[in-house]
Amino acid sequence: MYRVHTLPTRDAGDVAPEENLDNEGAPLKSIQDSSPAVSRSNKGTEIWQPPHTLRFRGKCDLEIGPHVFYATSVYEVTYHPYSVTPNTIPSHANSSTQQSLPVPTTSSTTNDLSITNELIARVNVAAQTNSDLANLIAVAASGSATAEQLQALGVTLQSLAESSNSINSTPTSNTGTFKAPILSPALFTSLKSNPVGPTPTNNSHVLALRPPQASPSVGSAPYQISPTVQIPAKEPDVLIEFYENSSDRWILPKELVLYEKLTRWDGVNSFADIIFSTIFPFEHTVSPVKLSDSAHEDLPELPIHPITLRFFNVPISIWNLFASAAADEERTKRVKVAIDAKLSKAATRVYLGYQIPDGALLSQLQASASDRYPMKGIKTTGTTAGAGQSKRRSSANIAKNSSVSAPKRKKTIQSKKTESRTGTCDVCKRASIVLAPDSRDVDYLVISKPNKLEVYSLEENGIKLRCTREIWGTVSSLNALRTHLKEGPGELLLVTTEAPDPLCIIYEYIYEKTGTASLREFYRLSLYAPFSRSMENFEGAVVHPSGNLALIATYVGKLKVLVIEDRKRIWDFDCLITQLNVLSLCFLPTSGPEVYRLAMLHFDHTQALNLIISEINIEERSINDLSEVYPPISLEKDESRTLIPIAASEGRPAGIVVLGGQKISYFEYYENNESNKGKGKGRKSSVSTTQDPNVPKAQIDWPLSDITAYALVWRIMEASYLRIRSYSFVDGLRILLGDKFGKLSILSLGRSRSDVSFNLTRLGETSSATTLTYINDGVTFVGSHFGDSQIVRISAASTSDVGIQIDALHTFKNLAPIMDAILIDPEESGQPQIITCSGSHNTGSLRIIRNGADIEELGVTDHVGYAKNLWSIRSHYESPDGMLSFDTILVLSTLQKTRFYSLTNTKVGKLEELDESEIAGFSRDATLMICNMSTITENGGRNSYGDSHLVVQVTTRMVLLVNLLTGMQEATWQQDGDIVAASVNPSQICVALTGRRLFFLKISDGKLVQLRNHTFDEDQGEISSLSLMPHSASLPFSNYVVVGFYQSRMVVIFGATDLVHPVITPIVVPHLPVSLLLCRFGMNSSDAPETFPTHLFIGLGDGNLHVYGLNIPEGKTNPGDPKVIPIGSTRPVYLAPFRTPAQQSGSLYNVLACGSMPTILYWETGRLKLSPLVPKGISAACSMHSEQFTSSLAMVTIKEREGKMETSQLLFGQVRELNKLHIQTIPFGLDNPVRISHYPDLRVLCVGCQRIQPYRAGETALESSSIKIFDDSTYDHRGYRRYLAVGTQYYHPGMLEASEGRILLFEGRSTENVESTADDNSINIVASFKTKGCVFSLADVQGRLVAAVNESSVQQGTTLPPTHPSGFELAVLRRWAHNYIVFTLVSRDDRIYIGDAVSSLSVIRWDEDTQTLSNLARDYAPLWPVSIETLGLGKIIGCNNDCNLFLFDINMTEKRLELAGNYYLGDCINKFIRGSLAHGNMDGDITPECLFFTSSGRIGVISELNEKLSYQMTALQRNIANLIHQSGGLDHSKWKTPKNHRGISDSITEATGFLDGDLLETFLDMPNDSPEAVKVLQGNSQAERLNISHGEVIQTLEHLQTLH
Repeated sequence: MYRVHTLPTRDAGDVAPEENLDNEGAPLKSIQDSSPAVSRSNKGTEIWQPPHTLRFRGKCDLEIGPHVFYATSVYEVTYHPYSVTPNTIPSHANSSTQQSLPVPTTSSTTNDLSITNELIARVNVAAQTNSDLANLIAVAASGSATAEQLQALGVTLQSLAESSNSINSTPTSNTGTFKAPILSPALFTSLKSNPVGPTPTNNSHVLALRPPQASPSVGSAPYQISPTVQIPAKEPDVLIEFYENSSDRWILPKELVLYEKLTRWDGVNSFADIIFSTIFPFEHTVSPVKLSDSAHEDLPELPIHPITLRFFNVPISIWNLFASAAADEERTKRVKVAIDAKLSKAATRVYLGYQIPDGALLSQLQASASDRYPMKGIKTTGTTAGAGQSKRRSSANIAKNSSVSAPKRKKTIQSKKTESRTGTCDVCKRASIVLAPDSRDVDYLVISKPNKLEVYSLEENGIKLRCTREIWGTVSSLNALRTHLKEGPGELLLVTTEAPDPLCIIYEYIYEKTGTASLREFYRLSLYAPFSRSMENFEGAVVHPSGNLALIATYVGKLKVLVIEDRKRIWDFDCLITQLNVLSLCFLPTSGPEVYRLAMLHFDHTQALNLIISEINIEERSINDLSEVYPPISLEKDESRTLIPIAASEGRPAGIVVLGGQKISYFEYYENNESNKGKGKGRKSSVSTTQDPNVPKAQIDWPLSDITAYALVWRIMEASYLRIRSYSFVDGLRILLGDKFGKLSILSLGRSRSDVSFNLTRLGETSSATTLTYINDGVTFVGSHFGDSQIVRISAASTSDVGIQIDALHTFKNLAPIMDAILIDPEESGQPQIITCSGSHNTGSLRIIRNGADIEELGVTDHVGYAKNLWSIRSHYESPDGMLSFDTILVLSTLQKTRFYSLTNTKVGKLEELDESEIAGFSRDATLMICNMSTITENGGRNSYGDSHLVVQVTTRMVLLVNLLTGMQEATWQQDGDIVAASVNPSQICVALTGRRLFFLKISDGKLVQLRNHTFDEDQGEISSLSLMPHSASLPFSNYVVVGFYQSRMVVIFGATDLVHPVITPIVVPHLPVSLLLCRFGMNSSDAPETFPTHLFIGLGDGNLHVYGLNIPEGKTNPGDPKVIPIGSTRPVYLAPFRTPAQQSGSLYNVLACGSMPTILYWETGRLKLSPLVPKGISAACSMHSEQFTSSLAMVTIKEREGKMETSQLLFGQVRELNKLHIQTIPFGLDNPVRISHYPDLRVLCVGCQRIQPYRAGETALESSSIKIFDDSTYDHRGYRRYLAVGTQYYHPGMLEASEGRILLFEGRSTENVESTADDNSINIVASFKTKGCVFSLADVQGRLVAAVNESSVQQGTTLPPTHPSGFELAVLRRWAHNYIVFTLVSRDDRIYIGDAVSSLSVIRWDEDTQTLSNLARDYAPLWPVSIETLGLGKIIGCNNDCNLFLFDINMTEKRLELAGNYYLGDCINKFIRGSLAHGNMDGDITPECLFFTSSGRIGVISELNEKLSYQMTALQRNIANLIHQSGGLDHSKWKTPKNHRGISDSITEATGFLDGDLLETFLDMPNDSPEAVKVLQGNSQAERLNISHGEVIQTLEHLQTLH
């Protein structure tokens, strides 16, 4: 860090006239001066300080280089005039004996320097303007000066004595910067009375200092007193004080300084920044003392270079300190000229790399850093560097929006409901537990995800999710409090979360008699400690088996003890420990109920690994060291990480198992029962052992990789106070162990009275375990951060060649860690899918992800033609038991004809078509409608409906009534003109004919009888569609008929008996209505309308579906409707109601919207939901319930190419789940995919993989890399012909940073153009280029290759034309060397967006014509970005290492990036992708921008809201957050405020620019008239009342849901 001047400290006898009233104005203290000729005194000498007033002016953040100093205080120092006399004696002066001071000089002769009043006054004045001289005088007066300092002082006095300047002459240096102690004759005498330094030799030149002699003419005393000298007050100074070190205060230079004020605007508030520009060295950095040539050679020259300081968010009180200087234009011009003149003489600037070679520059930096200011170190890139790295400790998060600062357009963040990592990556944290059985004798498995808990019940037929609980934080540990507290209804869970906002939360699991379960927050404790450093190797909690005590480790050097006396008394206290690098903690078994012994594994200051035992004293609230009783055990540094306590058994004492490295060790722990009665530190009688404590009692080699998880195999034991899981068996112990590569083993500890032994048995392979929990009977939960979590059963193998087998009983899908991802639509269906590079170690894989209905394919028939309509009919209306009978015939109608297929004895892949002789009564013309009919019997004015064999078929020419029992026609009905639309239900028939005519028919005595007809007005146009389907599923009739018209594009609902007066206001749609459906999702007509409201579905010819909620009693639609749902743009939308197997006997049914992108609409949790279907291009569908295919769907899928039908299939399927996240896995095993690219024109995927061979713990891993090419539809290996660029690095064991890498250009062959041989699918390197470091990222800019290399440069390269048939070459065009570590590159058009892992963001432009790079904009704050992406040309979004989401606007005028959004996400984003999973928007109010993917497996969506909607949703978020906070929850605004590794910064008080989409969508779970919903809409005051209706809020949030 460069030097800045400091105010010297005043002497104790001098009192400043005014001190600051807010206790911020403590006396100014000196710091070490970095001048080559001055050094700090070891005695801490105090220096005289002139009279001054110190005023506090405010706080702001100060940026110096890549570092930001938060909450820096700014003071103004105002000086006062004062008077001095030459003979003023400072209080620390000694006797006045006249002596001579030996001072070497540059003169060849010896001269005596007389001390005159004039010389004393001249020295006093010079000291006021020269800090070096002032400090020299003070040090010499204190008697602590070195020989070199005395030399410098003597030369200075000699030069002042020989000078012709008078005492009043102006010094050459700037005045008004320093104040110093006064030089007096007594000072000279004191120098001799306290000599310092070596005695001069005979060769020394001695300069004798004598006081002035009496003048003969005056006859005065030996010292003539000169008149008083008046020292005027100098100009005020500006002083800064760093928050981290308030003992030092620094004065800012003001000689050659430029001031610039920048104003930032976030849409509501403006913020001012001050740019402070100067040059180094400052005016008085180099001492003015003229040393000899030999002395001068030892001092390095300080290079001249510019310095920029930036003050962020400064208040007006601070700006006023610089305003006058900034407004002085002449001064600004003069300073610019002076700075330019100095910089023109400066040498070329040296940019620091990772290692500076030995030399003068390194020596100077080492010397200047001896007492450097503590600054923020360079952070690593956390989990993005590799999935196997240890977890970040300086975690921060992504932020959404605050209720105050709302930019014109805001972003919403929504997390996709994916299966993410189970638990944490540290083996010391229990991420899953089993709760004791409840009254139903059911065990419960509790699993911790990154930000939530899930509770599963272990039933006989599998596991069942009982409840979930979201946690605002990252879970670090999970423990069960198996206590004696019986007054509560459920068991307690203790959860801790990670920094920067660590919490301890106790949840109570409650199971109600109704079958519902929940986790209720029972207790919460904040663990936050400002300015503390988080633990690196252990973070979480350990619980004593009694459940009365928990120990929480969060910060270095501190443990928090949580004492649980009862449910109403839980208290805590902190204990300081000297062990700073803790690896593992565990409680030791003790016989006394109030004795809490603790085993701790840690590294000491010599990096030795020790195992120590301490005791927690509750009464003294301390942790007592028991090293005198239990000497520390020294262990080998072989990566030992975990301690497991072992209870005592018959004949053997308790012990500790130490896991990790190449050895597993067991140490016995002896306890004397009598010692438990006492309290105190020393109990020597408690140890009774005959062997060396450093020698383990038992030990065994561990042949596999690092142990990552363990589980104790226990048995249930009955205790007097609780049914618990016991740690031990009577005769031994078994421990399940999992290593990094998924190898599962069991360790048995055999203990007898005479011996202790280990036995290790390998079991098999699972996912790489990060947590293991043994359930019972060999069933074990394997939780993994790097692959799918599993519930497995370990049992004896059925075959004789293998002794043990592992069967997976249940699999929890997991995407973590997501290293890279792409968004593709290989089938061009309009519904893209995500492909992620997931997994690590032995579970690397590609995951293909989509969201939609889960359909099970039952059968398929090819080449059925372009079906326009599809129905299923039964042999009779209902079965003898009154239930609906099975479907027997499937009817398929094209535009030309109708086909009939038998559904009896149907075989998969084959469907039998019925000939005319079997069903002679049906017409083979194109069919518009066909339906089973019931019989109608009138009984006292009410109709009853019974069984019938009659079926109505409507063709374009007539209506037919057919008896299926005989197969013959019973009656027909026909009118002039063609039938254009028809709708039939079991008791009603409605047909539309040309000429705008509508007819109602019924069946009477086996005949078709016309009831009524109506001709519509000419302006309405021809009828295009009809719907007579009962709006309730249980009814055989409809009270309404829905009519759609061609020309007017109008949809009208009439009463079934009144075709003149519409029931509701006619609806006008933007396109031709081709399909109509009026329905309620409830089965019974008596269901309350608010429970199952009536909906009108209108399928349009342009591929859109409009959905209206109807209020029929009031004759209008719901406000805010319609909901517009895109079903595809190539086909009209047709509607088909159906039921799932689970709904066959229930009260709900669903609607399938057929089209290019078929979608299922269903009713759940009081609202309409959507779910896309996997089969695409469905032209027709119907519900089917046959003996072979129960509760299924029949669908005709059409695949087109260039507007023509290519293939057609009749598909039978059964919808199992309406909304499910579908994850298809392509396993890679040890090949872990880290990068993926898609080439749409070639339809191939290119995957870059890293492979680590399994290795033994402590040994060197063998790494390799590869490239794989896949077909983007079948995911088979295939060839291609395209050039592929790959960046690599060379890594050798022991390297801290890669110093060499390569850019490789690959070419492959396409099997489509050549005969397929073994060599056709090979990939060949056609060009390579060596780099001086790791290639972190590659991008393509206008056909040029851009590479980010870790040598702080961006390399611009290109592929040149082939010089010969063998290949190409790569050449460097330009280098951009203005960053530290370029980690991320993003390109768009001619722009390159750079993410610097140490600094921030910058935007540069590539000019193809001139082939140059130029800077467009840059941010100078230390942002530490991990991933970035562009949102158009004017915005950049990204995530930093502190898990904060940020958004920048590009200011092209001022060439800088302006912060527009900042938000804490709580998860590290590894990848952004522009695009969306959904299509369409709501009048442009909501625009999906991009997807993001995190290291913990989460997938999120970021959407942009317009200005009006952003303000409305900001207010909604504020009210929801207030409701949660007032109900005892956490403060959402505080949780989402951007953070760094120390917590929340004082300069950033809230999140801006983003909204929490997940929080907003919780409003959908609130019933319409619930007190919570009313409270949210009303707010806490009139100002917080929302100016948007409940319906509009629901519509907006439902649309947001469709985007993810």
